[in-house]
Amino acid sequence: MILAHGIDAVDISRFRYWHKYSNIQLLHVFSLEEIDYCLQNQYKSAERFAARFAAKEAFYKAACSFGLKNISFLAFCKMVYVEKKEDNTPLIKINIYYTEISDMLHSMEITLSITHSKTLAIASIIIYK
Repeated sequence: MILAHGIDAVDISRFRYWHKYSNIQLLHVFSLEEIDYCLQNQYKSAERFAARFAAKEAFYKAACSFGLKNISFLAFCKMVYVEKKEDNTPLIKINIYYTEISDMLHSMEITLSITHSKTLAIASIIIYK
């Protein structure tokens, strides 16, 4: 049963210069692992940052509609991160240090789908039981 759905689209050009930002600046939104992955290829960094940002925004929308309250988006960004499974499909993870969100989603499944074109990164999150 689907409990919540979130979707977000991000203009990739917003992230065009993010590869020039310091890690301190980037850590406000992304985990160190996400930063390392996005910066592996300067030519793909904007789309990678945009896709991860869209995933976090989509997850935030789904979590808020499901019952997450009183957490700002930037605080939420530090609570979650995107990684790749062995088959290269994206996976959204909750940082173990943030029990509020992990307790809320304890027995739930979360599915993430990410796609992008030359100009847009789109992410969809489904929370289900």
